[in-house]
Amino acid sequence: MNIALMKPIIAHGKETSELSLREPTGKDLRKTGVPFRVQPDGIPTYDTEACAKLISELAAIPSSSVDQLDALDFVRLCDALITPFFSPVSSQKTPSTDTGNSPSSTTTSEASST
Repeated sequence: MNIALMKPIIAHGKETSELSLREPTGKDLRKTGVPFRVQPDGIPTYDTEACAKLISELAAIPSSSVDQLDALDFVRLCDALITPFFSPVSSQKTPSTDTGNSPSSTTTSEASST
């Protein structure tokens, strides 16, 4: 996912006004931590340190570049990282399972009798 920055930063010696975040893996989350915490009242809050580490990892930029981010850009990037955790399950990719009730699981003899 590409995120346009409101204020450019310097990463790897070059000015950049857009960051491209790859999809995180389980390894990324183990390395950086999950980018939010759920409060006792059920409200999620940013874990800014984990967000910063995950932005650095997924955008392949040094932490010194993350430190340059405008506060609003940082919050927008944190939102982009956190949102998938709270998306409805029905909109997420899930492994398909064949329950035997789908048209593709109908056998040839069953199909000819209909």
